[in-house]
Amino acid sequence: MIECVLQEKRNMKPEEVSLAIEDLVKRGLIEPYIGEDGDFVFELTEIGKRVAEDIHKSNNNNDV
Repeated sequence: MIECVLQEKRNMKPEEVSLAIEDLVKRGLIEPYIGEDGDFVFELTEIGKRVAEDIHKSNNNNDV
């Protein structure tokens, strides 16, 4: 899912998407898991959730 969003919305190449995901994992914002189908699944960590909330609040404040 995240790969599709990054490729479609940001026009990122698959290699760039992989590097972006790797960076988010290193920063502790997302955690990789292996799903039942054997594919990687990513979930926001608690830190990632807080950062996402801050971004969302910031975007809402800029809309006013």
